[in-house]
Amino acid sequence: MKASDVSTWRTCTCTYATITPEQRGVAVRVYVTCPGARAACPGNESSSSNGIEQGSKMADTASPTLANLDGELSKIDTRPASVQVKHYDITAMNVEHVTVYLDRAEVRRSVLVNVKKGENEVLFKKLSQNIDKDSIRVECKGPASITEVTYHSKFIPADEAEENKKIRELKDKLNDLEKTKKALLAKKHRLEKQRSVLDGFADNMIKPTSPGENKESNSDNRLSLNMDTSLLDCMSGFFDLYDKQAQKLDESLQDLDQEIDTNEDAAAVTRKNIQELEISKDSLMIRSPLKTRNRPIEKPREVLVVLDTKEEARVELIVSYVVSKARWAPKYDMRVFTKDSAMKIQYFGVIRQNTGENWQDATISLSTSLPSVGGTAPSLGTQVLSFKNRWTRRWMPDSPSVGIPQSITDSPLKMKKAARRGLGSFRRKDKPQIYSPDRSSLIIDDEGTIDMVEDSELFTTGGDSTEQGKDGLLSTTYDIPRKANIPSDNQPHKVQIAMIDFNPTFEHETAPKRSPHAFLRATVKNDSEYALLAGPVNVYLDNNFIAKFKSDLRTVAPSEEFTCSLGADPAVKVIYKPLHKYREQSGVISKTTQMTYRQVIEIKNLRPDPIKITVSDQLPLSTEEKIKVNLQEPSIKHPEKNDKNKPIRLNAHNNVEWTLNIEGGKTHEVTLKYSIEHPPGEEVEIKNEKIVLA
Repeated sequence: MKASDVSTWRTCTCTYATITPEQRGVAVRVYVTCPGARAACPGNESSSSNGIEQGSKMADTASPTLANLDGELSKIDTRPASVQVKHYDITAMNVEHVTVYLDRAEVRRSVLVNVKKGENEVLFKKLSQNIDKDSIRVECKGPASITEVTYHSKFIPADEAEENKKIRELKDKLNDLEKTKKALLAKKHRLEKQRSVLDGFADNMIKPTSPGENKESNSDNRLSLNMDTSLLDCMSGFFDLYDKQAQKLDESLQDLDQEIDTNEDAAAVTRKNIQELEISKDSLMIRSPLKTRNRPIEKPREVLVVLDTKEEARVELIVSYVVSKARWAPKYDMRVFTKDSAMKIQYFGVIRQNTGENWQDATISLSTSLPSVGGTAPSLGTQVLSFKNRWTRRWMPDSPSVGIPQSITDSPLKMKKAARRGLGSFRRKDKPQIYSPDRSSLIIDDEGTIDMVEDSELFTTGGDSTEQGKDGLLSTTYDIPRKANIPSDNQPHKVQIAMIDFNPTFEHETAPKRSPHAFLRATVKNDSEYALLAGPVNVYLDNNFIAKFKSDLRTVAPSEEFTCSLGADPAVKVIYKPLHKYREQSGVISKTTQMTYRQVIEIKNLRPDPIKITVSDQLPLSTEEKIKVNLQEPSIKHPEKNDKNKPIRLNAHNNVEWTLNIEGGKTHEVTLKYSIEHPPGEEVEIKNEKIVLA
């Protein structure tokens, strides 16, 4: 196929004019649709005219579409009367390809059309109600060119829709009656033919003598016929057959005539009912003003394609369009084999669609792009500086104490600052937080000074609004190797994207203060060409189902490293022994109370192979200057440096972490020992809170 044999057009709705029919007395819009390539098209030239003048100019060069009050679209046809429209149900056409996005789908359908020399019209009917009309494209492959593509969307009132439904049902019934009549007439013709053949055969048996024949010879033949008994038996059998077959054919013809009469009577009644309903519909449209009609119901869309060719040919038309109410999401089956240090991930796409059309035997592609987001970056506004408003302290006797926002209490530095101001007791989970009108938070100290904490310290914003794909990934398209059937039922339909092999490294981790289990964790580098989107994962460990994680797998780009939890490993035992604590008092002038804590954790490796495990336990974090925490065991140099390569370290949550290598069948113990000093007479409260450092 040459490039010149392929042409593509889009719909172009340019403008409309307004007219006032005398018989109705209300305005009717005339929508003008053109291919957008003619010289006089307002879409291709700058014109100061508008309204009726512009619509009139358009009507001279394009083919207008009139939207009547009765909801029907009538084409003002300027083409020759010999042009015939070929109708195609688009839902019955072959599905070439479907690209499913995260919030919509693009569908490509094709059909072979026989075109005659000159102008041809093809009407595609029953387009989806969820179609994006601006996305419609028509491509022609063959010795024909597209001269026009027109999109029709019909709206009719609910009352008229009910009338039209009854008329359509009656017309369908009439079509069935006419088909039945044709079948009956064809059967009657066959029976009459059989009767004629039977009579003709009988006539030949008693055919009279022709004038040129020898009477004497003929007499001798008749004499010989009378004497041939075998021939007499044959004639007797024929007469019996003739009588039986003739009677059977006559009865069948009589029954057929009766069926044909009944069919014609039913067809006449149906035609009369259709005529009465059409008259009733017209009278309803005249009696009912527009504002009193029921809410319109939209009928299926249609696309009219005009082709021009210099010769009779067979061409292929490809129609592509975008529909909403279609989406897909990732899902994974992760199978881990610890003995071989192997991992297989079955990457699935779960498709749901409720577009109103079925995708039968379709080639499917899944895309990570978001067409609705757009491809351009947002423009920045102007940043303006001004002085802050001076706030004065107002006491509200009946109001509760001012609370500290959660984000402030989560920061140790801000907690220390708040504690020095005497706000430690102000934080109550059951009291509402009070914010200033400009969304800056008020912190009131003992001296009555108000500190303004800006929104940037309290709230975090998301990333850029112009995403290129889900979770910031560049747009990626996955071609499904096998064809699929996706019906319009809004139910999940799973297709396999790929089967990916990985070589993970395994580690264990445990926080025995919270859970007495050691959890297996795999660290994997995505060395495949597939981007793994965040989604639910079914985990199988050594062919045993472990768990289903709804959001365990985050978005992973190619060549990126990720970790995934594989559940608790029963072959590794963790024992969190009872906590030992004792009180001491020290100091001569300034006495302090010291409480020492000692915690022992035991890890048993019941596997035959060595394991690497990270053990974590809490070291309390002081938010008061008079409360000191001293770590005695283990000894950590430069604890402020969170170096993950150190075997013993202090992490960002002020937890002590040990990374251990334990041989198969061995047991290892770690000890956490620390002391807490505070003034005597004061009671120290330890809360188990998750503190995130600023």
